Amino acid sequence: MNTRVTIFRYTGTQGFFTIPSSACQECDTTIHLAQHLIAQFPAGRVRLTIRPWWLCFWKVLWRGGWHPPIVTINGRVLSQGVVPEASCFRQALVKALNRQSFSPCLHAV
Repeated sequence: MNTRVTIFRYTGTQGFFTIPSSACQECDTTIHLAQHLIAQFPAGRVRLTIRPWWLCFWKVLWRGGWHPPIVTINGRVLSQGVVPEASCFRQALVKALNRQSFSPCLHAV
């Protein structure tokens, strides 16, 4: 079974308009961190999807995510509003790959 990591970001193309990267540097940093961590796992085990927050906000609000960048693993919110700690992110990926429950990275937003 593959693990799905989804990042809902504030910047980039959001339908008919584009939000510059300078508006949310945490979004770009989170994406780069996720790509780096996913590259450490066997190919095809972890799939990364990046979605625009403005167009999908209702999907993530339903799961409890309010502030981008929002990172979900298999539909569960891992972190929001900040770049997740690399160790917490990696540990959550390992637990998800082993089909164990993980705890969200708790940060003040």
